[in-house]
Amino acid sequence: MKRENEDEEVESEDESEGMSQLFLNDHYTPHKFRFEVVKGGSSEEKEVKEEIVMELLLLSSASTDFDLTGQVLWPAARFLCSYLSTHGHSLVHPSTNILELGAGVGLCGLLADYFNPNITVLTEGNKEVMKILSQNVQIHLDAHHKPNHKVQAIHLWWGEKGVGNMYKQMKASDEHTNTENIKFDLVLGSDIIFWEDYLEDLIKTVSMVMSDKGQFLCAYFSRSLNAEKKLWQWVEQYGLCKTLIQQESNLYLVSISWRQK
Repeated sequence: MKRENEDEEVESEDESEGMSQLFLNDHYTPHKFRFEVVKGGSSEEKEVKEEIVMELLLLSSASTDFDLTGQVLWPAARFLCSYLSTHGHSLVHPSTNILELGAGVGLCGLLADYFNPNITVLTEGNKEVMKILSQNVQIHLDAHHKPNHKVQAIHLWWGEKGVGNMYKQMKASDEHTNTENIKFDLVLGSDIIFWEDYLEDLIKTVSMVMSDKGQFLCAYFSRSLNAEKKLWQWVEQYGLCKTLIQQESNLYLVSISWRQK
């Protein structure tokens, strides 16, 4: 996932993506993922466990270019999916709006969509990875017989300008629903915090799109203590706070939400 840049820097993005074609591996193959999903469990409903099978296109190993890491599935995504499979029923309701940042192949966002939210928007900054994300969204829509506007794949560069462009794309994709400046109750991200220079744009994006009572579930593999320290500094600066949800070895899942006044 890249950050928002000025116009002259966007030109270098196009050049970079052109160069990445030299290293591009786009021989995607279908992979099946099985989850035991918990549904119900409220005072009115008995908890029920159900196995679901999801099929996505992806690579078994990443392309040589570092910016194409979204073509594969990383451990933090599986870690987040494990949490979603057992807690999705309490996180997602018919009025919930879901946004995934740096979605890659889209597994986390599409699993969350299984719990039938209002809308699900999966975003990605790399145009090549957007191709596979869009294909996986269509596979999901076809499998679950959903209208196209309910699950969207949107190109997003983190930052103020990028968020504005995201809302324009959403409006163009769904002319019948008022999506202008819609807020998201559940924001998802996995393995998207390892580039220190982009962390402010990430948190700025979250602060612009997350609802007052929303949360950002961020799963990551701890690679750089410096990056994590900077991340928490930006979280604090933008009026947010973090809560550790789960940890397994170097894998972490945190919830980032608005700080109580």
